[in-house]
Amino acid sequence: MQKIIEFVSSMTGYIRSQKHAVVLDYFLVFLFALLILFSALFFSPFFSKLPAHRSSLSADMPLRTVDYMTDVRPVLDKRCVVCHACYDAPCQLKLSSLAGIKRGASKIAVYEPARLSAINPTRLFVDAGSTAEWRRKGFFSVTERNNKAGLTPRNRSLLMSMLRHGRSHPFVESARLPKEVPLDITRKLSCPSSNENQMDEYVKKHLLGGMPYGMAALPEKDYQILYSWAIGGARGKKKIWKRSKAVEKRIEAFEKLLNGTRPKHRLASRYLYEHLFLAHLVFRDIAPDRYFRLVRSRSPHGQPVDEINSRHPSSFPGKQSFFYRLRPVVSSIVHKTHMVFSLEPSRIARLEDLFFKSDWDISKLPDYEKDTAANPFQVFAAIPASVRYQFLLENARFFVMNFIRGPACRGQAALNVIDDHFFLAFLNPKHDLSVQDPAYLQRAKNMIEVPLNSSSPVSLLVRWRNYYASHRRYLAFREKAYYKTDPAGKTVSLDSLWGGNAYNRNSFLTVFRHFDSASVVNGFVGEIPKTLLVLDYPVFERMYYDLVVNFDVFGNVTHQLLSRLSMDYLRMEGEDIALGFFPPGSREIIRNGWYRGAGAQLSLFLAHKMPSRKRGTAVGFKSADYKGYKNELIEKVMQRFPQLNQRPDLLNRCKMKKQDTNPPRCRWASALMPKNNITELRKLAARRSAFVRQMPDLAFLRVKRTDKSGDSRVFSIIRNKAHSNVAFIFGEQIRRRVEEDTLTIVEGFVGSYPNFFFEVEDENIADFTATLRAVKSPDAFRRFVEQYGVRRTSSRFWKLSDWFVAKFYSLDSDEAGLFDLNRYQND
Repeated sequence: MQKIIEFVSSMTGYIRSQKHAVVLDYFLVFLFALLILFSALFFSPFFSKLPAHRSSLSADMPLRTVDYMTDVRPVLDKRCVVCHACYDAPCQLKLSSLAGIKRGASKIAVYEPARLSAINPTRLFVDAGSTAEWRRKGFFSVTERNNKAGLTPRNRSLLMSMLRHGRSHPFVESARLPKEVPLDITRKLSCPSSNENQMDEYVKKHLLGGMPYGMAALPEKDYQILYSWAIGGARGKKKIWKRSKAVEKRIEAFEKLLNGTRPKHRLASRYLYEHLFLAHLVFRDIAPDRYFRLVRSRSPHGQPVDEINSRHPSSFPGKQSFFYRLRPVVSSIVHKTHMVFSLEPSRIARLEDLFFKSDWDISKLPDYEKDTAANPFQVFAAIPASVRYQFLLENARFFVMNFIRGPACRGQAALNVIDDHFFLAFLNPKHDLSVQDPAYLQRAKNMIEVPLNSSSPVSLLVRWRNYYASHRRYLAFREKAYYKTDPAGKTVSLDSLWGGNAYNRNSFLTVFRHFDSASVVNGFVGEIPKTLLVLDYPVFERMYYDLVVNFDVFGNVTHQLLSRLSMDYLRMEGEDIALGFFPPGSREIIRNGWYRGAGAQLSLFLAHKMPSRKRGTAVGFKSADYKGYKNELIEKVMQRFPQLNQRPDLLNRCKMKKQDTNPPRCRWASALMPKNNITELRKLAARRSAFVRQMPDLAFLRVKRTDKSGDSRVFSIIRNKAHSNVAFIFGEQIRRRVEEDTLTIVEGFVGSYPNFFFEVEDENIADFTATLRAVKSPDAFRRFVEQYGVRRTSSRFWKLSDWFVAKFYSLDSDEAGLFDLNRYQND
């Protein structure tokens, strides 16, 4: 600054000496402007927050006439619904339907694990039927504006203002986001209301907080469509889908089946409703792209559906008569909530045979008393366990998907109850005492407790103590019953596992955790993991009721913690059943490897007794040490059940040696995939190395074909984070074992929440893998990202996102949906 003053003085003296008054005037004006700019850039808090790059486009584009269904809806899906669709949509703003747009936003967060009292549910289409009702529940409009005052900043709708704000303050092309743009899903949201004149304050505090939040600018055409629509009042008419006579006939038949008047029919329908209420039901053979929800309605078939908004599917529906109805799904399909259950004729016939034509009956229906309605072993005791368990087994992936992708599994604390990667199998009904011995469940049903609704936090300790005591009683009862029936364990063989039937061959599953979300796929996928779970009927049913039927996303901290503790115990029960296949003397040693650390051992001692060391096993092992038993057991299972080898995992379980040293399933790898791709990507899979620690939890990789031989391929790259144990809800980072992390690579799509996109041409795949394997630090990984990654600020981001969704539909049109981009990282 002193040098600037000296320079100015010398120049002024020189000009005065030359007596150039006009020149002096121009010089002083220029100097004054220069000083203002200098002060603004270095001292103004407003300018200090400006991004380094400014858009050359005007925020207000020329208006155009747009149609909601043909022009606006596709843009909303691709650019807005990808973050505003589920319970965790920011500010509860769900843009996946006209009803959600009209409902607007709320300042109340759905996911709030620390709240002391439960809140009233705010389920779209369920808890209010009109915009006025939503306003009374605290929701405010994002589309309304004061038309009388003209289009001034204060009179723009919230939607218009957010779009314009984002357009006016874009991010630097392909740069990492600045710190003032947080991405954590637990971040505190502002949720300004234009009706309360809060937008001005929001803009001052969040200069870079426009929409789409933390993303690349919308393509110009998309912005024009959305802005023109917003200025026009965000109007639209929902498309009326005229159902064909064939669909109407099928709906009528299915509703007639569920609404039979006999007590047997009413109880069977109640069981089916409680197990299908989250499903997207579809008549795949005649209308493969039209989905329905199963609801309880005050109105019968032939009248508009009048859904009963009970808090849980097991809650009392009221004294009035009700009917089970199919209600159309009118929202955009997002993968997170798209859990499909097909109702083709063969499936409906199977349900009839299992529940309505099988040999059982009941004269009096159980009521909906609060203390018993949440316990399926008491409510549905009249339905044979063989029927209930067979229904779960024949649709195993669907039900596991319900509690892996349902509302309960959101966030790190909710998901650190499971390992990042494990295999899942099920006990054969022929070897399940709860199915084979009617007296078993009759005695056990009063010991088996399911966490109930929200209650006072003061009662948490008492509630947990009661649940813990019942859990220990049931474990002792189960151990004694199985030992008494078969002390030598002659029936504990590979035949004890359920291998599927004509209705479901996908009897083995793999679960992946992606830190704050999770997914489930058919078969054994990836390297052999640390743990294996085997579920019997009581464990399977309790998991479903704990995490789906009885879970209250609007509940309080007591409910959340009890649900989490319950899942801890259920996971350990599943591990215990799996441990029973190993020799008795090895079980404790193997489990100690799953629960490393003194704290974990103490937790097991206090809460979960070691399973029987006396009952034998009929599985013969050849491994020289206990560490090899788990791998040997899984190899035996894969050999015993051929469906596990129909599509062998060539990327993650085939050794990088000469072809003749690999297992038979690996010898024909080159016939399945381009040799270059599979050979190179195999170098990344199942490796413990420094580069793994830099990878996101879930990434999608597009391998572009440079020749004319075919379309690009897509792979999911999954980071499996290792832990010493998963015995505690808190302190996960303390139990991390980053040096043991590995990657699983799967062709196709795994997961609903991609954390990052990568793109590489197939001829450069060798350089891609070599460069990634050389990464040893965050800085090196960022250089790798600049070469092969697509940051959320990149102009390529939206185009690649669209490609992945289109590819998903081309690969799996039945289960495909929009991916959620809320977890996309800032690497």
